[in-house]
Order: sequence, then structure tokens, then C-alpha cells
Amino acid sequence: MPTSATPYPDPPAFFTLYGAPDVVPPAPPTPPTNAAYASFGANHHTAPWHDPDHGYAASGGFVYPICVDERGKTDAREEMCALTRHATARFVEAMERCVDAPTRAEEATGALHALFNNAHKLINETIRPSQAMTDFEYQIERMIEEKRTSVEALERALERAKAVKANAAEASEDLGVEALKRALEG
Repeated sequence: MPTSATPYPDPPAFFTLYGAPDVVPPAPPTPPTNAAYASFGANHHTAPWHDPDHGYAASGGFVYPICVDERGKTDAREEMCALTRHATARFVEAMERCVDAPTRAEEATGALHALFNNAHKLINETIRPSQAMTDFEYQIERMIEEKRTSVEALERALERAKAVKANAAEASEDLGVEALKRALEG
């Protein structure tokens, strides 16, 4: 009858075949910088998505031009307005094509896919970092204001302490003079 003190059975005989590998396979190569490469049956690139020569914009994913300034940053407000106008028009066109010619729905689905992909890229790579930076700046400003308030309160407390100390010094001088007078008189 098994109990909690019963030992585990010995490992099977084929267990001796398993052990530390003699040869560690080499690590896979890192993707090349600023280049295109094929992996898992798809072509990939390491260029920024807004690069008109190599990025997503070059692959034909963007139908409308992207607003990029000289620092490589996108103007989110201008891009969002343009995207909203064109996205609405393209969405209506694609839905009309689906209704008018259901057999060509795949083409319209591709257009909708590109539309939503553009919106996704804009939101994730332009607007969210901007929102995060704005939130960070607001939090820092709040912290600075709280620190200023604390410093002002400490300065007021220090001034009160200095005044109390000065009053105490004057009182002790007065007491010392009076005690000396009493000692001399008495």
C-alpha cells in the first residue's frame, strides 16, 4: 500500500539518452538595419513607417501623402483632419462597391483594410506618444507646483521659528539683566 514515504519509481531506461546538448546551435541572425528581408514567407523592412522610399508608405499602403516635418515628426492634427476626410469618403466608396457588386467585395475589403491600417498607424505612432508626453508634462508641472507650495510653507515656518528664537533671546537677556540687578541689590 503506497504511503507518502514511498519513493518515486526509477526513471525509464531511455532517460539516459537525454542530457545536455554537446553543441549549442548558433543564435539566429539579427535583422539587418535599414534594409528589407524575408522571414516566415513575408517581406519585412526596418525603415520607419513614414519613410517614402522604404517604409510602409512606399509599399502603397498610404493613398494620401503623409505630413512629415524636417525632424521626421508627423503633424498629428493636420494628418488626422486629412485622414478623417479621406477615410470617410473611402469608407463610403468601399461600402457602395460592396453593395453594388458583391462579387468584387474582396477589392473593397482590401481598401477598408488599408484604411483601418492607416488609422491604426496614425493613432499608435503619432497621437499616443503625443498624449503621453502631454500627460507627462502635466504631471511634472503639478509636481513642481506642489514642491513650490511645500517650499513656501517651509520658508514661512522658518521665518516663524526665527521670530520665536529672537523673542526668546530677548526674553532671556531681559531675565538675565533683571536677575543680575536683583543679585546686586540683594
